[in-house]
Amino acid sequence: AEEERKIASFLSSVLPTVEFALQQNETLDVFANEFFGLRSEEVSGLGNKEDNVLRELRTFTDLVYSNGKVLSAVDWHPRQANVVAVACSEPLRFDQRVEHSGKECNSFILVWNFADLIHPQLVLQSPHECTHFSFNPDQPHLVAGGCVTGQVVIWD
Repeated sequence: AEEERKIASFLSSVLPTVEFALQQNETLDVFANEFFGLRSEEVSGLGNKEDNVLRELRTFTDLVYSNGKVLSAVDWHPRQANVVAVACSEPLRFDQRVEHSGKECNSFILVWNFADLIHPQLVLQSPHECTHFSFNPDQPHLVAGGCVTGQVVIWD
């Protein structure tokens, strides 16, 4: 009885860690050599073309914020390997950009978590098109973005 209680206590204490590790295995093959496909043609020899193809791990899309948009910037969260953010922009030609220049048009940065491929974890809104952004490496809750107007936007 005492031995069973100890085993049950141990299993309860390690359950969150084991669940997290299992979720990571679903997202990423820990035994795969991800850099194998990046070698040059000269090094790889005369192998199959399939040997030189990187496979798609995840696909994120949001029908409200990213549908029909181009992604102008991508940044990985500095401390959470399963979080990536993208800046969505309108696919405008140069003359259309000139016409819209200076006018307010909402722009969005979508923060995605590999645990949910359908809904962004966070949506950051900017008053102007945000073409570049970055997480603060020391304080990742801070995100700085650069707008086409020259303004800098900071989210917390």
